[in-house]
Amino acid sequence: MSQQTRATLKSYFETGDIPTESQFSDLIDSFPNIVDDDIVQGITTNVAAYAGGGQTNATLLTTGWNIVTTVTTNGDSIKLPAATVGAQYWIWVTGGNTPTLYPASGEDIGGYGANVGCPIAPYGITMVTCLSAGTWNIKHAPWACMLNFTASGTGGPHTSTQNLPWTVPANFTGQTNTGAIVTIRTTTGTAITVTRAYLNSTSQVTFSYQSFNSGTATDIWVQIEKYL
Repeated sequence: MSQQTRATLKSYFETGDIPTESQFSDLIDSFPNIVDDDIVQGITTNVAAYAGGGQTNATLLTTGWNIVTTVTTNGDSIKLPAATVGAQYWIWVTGGNTPTLYPASGEDIGGYGANVGCPIAPYGITMVTCLSAGTWNIKHAPWACMLNFTASGTGGPHTSTQNLPWTVPANFTGQTNTGAIVTIRTTTGTAITVTRAYLNSTSQVTFSYQSFNSGTATDIWVQIEKYL
């Protein structure tokens, strides 16, 4: 029995045909099976991350789409089921706090290590896919926030380090191409121009800038993206 194209399958069931056992087997083998192929269906709304965090009591995700609406504190936790090849989950965090996503016991997310949780972005949709049993690949949503910043001195370049409102995954940090891409946008008519930015820790962004008006407060938009 083997997988067949739609055209071939249709030819088995034309007027007057009597399909054989083998042809019915081809029909079955040519379509995904919800159980055998680990097709995760459904949507769960109003998911509440476990207050206090940790892997053991983390809220288990049971459907393909999961809308996380309650994250009382950064680090409150949610958890994936066992990683089986072909499974895929989408996680939409609707608020500004960052939950920590854990794997099942003994498993790994994104190469962080067995049983290690991974912070996921607020106000974004994160996708996880299993390509190898026991391990999840993760595609992070962009992390973004607005910071209020006051330039120090005119001219430049100057350097500033600002605290982020949450903690990003550890492998986002650094100035090499293995770190996250950090983009800083400023408002029209702002007093600074940003020339370089990177994450020097999981909760701080460092950037160089030219200043045109010392002491002027301005809003800066920080966006962080990591391609795994």
